[in-house]
Amino acid sequence: MPGSLQQRDARSAKLRGKSENTRFKGLGEISPNEFAQFIGPEMRLSKIEYAPKAESGPIFNFYMGKNTPERKDYIMDKLVVPVAD
Repeated sequence: MPGSLQQRDARSAKLRGKSENTRFKGLGEISPNEFAQFIGPEMRLSKIEYAPKAESGPIFNFYMGKNTPERKDYIMDKLVVPVAD
């Protein structure tokens, strides 16, 4: 969960200028080199299925449209959080 600006500034001060703050709106804005920094041992792959072009429009509209509350509810309903042992 993102912290406050005060938390960010405190963390940056603790690192004494050895940090860089970067913000992305979505994964589509991250270059392959930057994305590689997010991959770790806890990463898992999820299968993605391709929809024919005629069927893909509604899918893209759902995931990229202006339906933020509905999309958030859908994602939260389907979210699987692994439990640490």
